Amino acid sequence: QTLPITKQTVLLKTVTLPEIFIMIRLEKFGREDYANLISWIDSPEILVQIAGWQMTYPVTVQQLDISQSDKNRFAFTIINTETGKSIGHCELYLLENSAKIDRVIIGDRSLKT
Repeated sequence: QTLPITKQTVLLKTVTLPEIFIMIRLEKFGREDYANLISWIDSPEILVQIAGWQMTYPVTVQQLDISQSDKNRFAFTIINTETGKSIGHCELYLLENSAKIDRVIIGDRSLKT
């Protein structure tokens, strides 16, 4: 039996999400990592979330070469230390007096909740 929802009664459903804790290491991103990154950016919407309007979909090797030629950009592949598998990508971008974490994507779908 379903009760009508009123100001006095609210039916709630509890959802438990799995907790995912893994150790990672960052390795320098190179041309050998391009294919993974390109495969993870599988829609224009994901590209905009990651790179704004600085690239066009679909991402190409040439676009990544141009991005990686920026002397203020330091790109890394995110590695799961337990499996040794590449699971994502991130970058540090140097500003005048600071740095920002940029272009982060977890490409391994099993780690997304």
